[in-house]
Amino acid sequence: MSFVRYDETTGRIVDFGYMADEFIQAEIDAGKPTLFAQNVYDFDTWKVDLATKTIVPNTPPTPQGE
Repeated sequence: MSFVRYDETTGRIVDFGYMADEFIQAEIDAGKPTLFAQNVYDFDTWKVDLATKTIVPNTPPTPQGE
């Protein structure tokens, strides 16, 4: 299964890869900033929503006044 590791402060994805489900779950259970993921190939396109612990599109903030 695919996984991501993320920065716990910003939600920025810092690593992704593939390993057996039980190892990913072990990291999650240990409190590490790791999530199961699918179709995450580009760090800049995705981020982790820290409130929901889900992977979401990384949309840049809209400039004020637009």
